[in-house]
Amino acid sequence: MLIIPNFAAIETYARMEGLPFSSRYELIALPEVHARFADIVHSVNEDLAQFERLKKFRLVSEELSAANGTLTASMKIRRRAIEEHFKREIEGMYSEGEVASVT
Repeated sequence: MLIIPNFAAIETYARMEGLPFSSRYELIALPEVHARFADIVHSVNEDLAQFERLKKFRLVSEELSAANGTLTASMKIRRRAIEEHFKREIEGMYSEGEVASVT
């Protein structure tokens, strides 16, 4: 699962916690931010059946937009374009295992 965080909220959280970052990429790479999302995913998983649970996730720093081809002009998701655009991140979820897994 690819997760595009609410960057305004995450930046506020990071500043309140005194976490250093200078870009969105650095922000989502912080272990504290990743742990916070892992906790959220874990709490969501508690209410789901085993087959519905998120096993792995990856935070991405780029939002979906018509400019990068991941949304249509009417703001509909272009699944194949997203798959191609985030191909490296998707493949990384399955090759790295532990970094992106949820327990």
